Amino acid sequence: MNHAKSAGRLYDSNRADIIWLPEHVDAFCNVAAPELRVALLLAVYTGQRQGDLLRLTWNQYDGEWITLRQGKSNGKRQSDPPSGPDPDHADRSSVEV
Repeated sequence: MNHAKSAGRLYDSNRADIIWLPEHVDAFCNVAAPELRVALLLAVYTGQRQGDLLRLTWNQYDGEWITLRQGKSNGKRQSDPPSGPDPDHADRSSVEV
């Protein structure tokens, strides 16, 4: 008999405290180095996980689309146009890395 099988969840997860609101993104972009702004905005506008973003190379971007294999989706190939920043972020996100 496995007593742990019927134990249920050991914790409840609430991610409300780790969601960045637009004002959090703005505050970060106002003080961060250009490379960090690009990293944050890439995460915000693509919605990709950290590990998938860290594996991105310039060869995966064709000027319009980012093509990648997601780590947690059984390696499914995905192509997404990065949804560009809103006008409030345009001047801060146009940095060269």
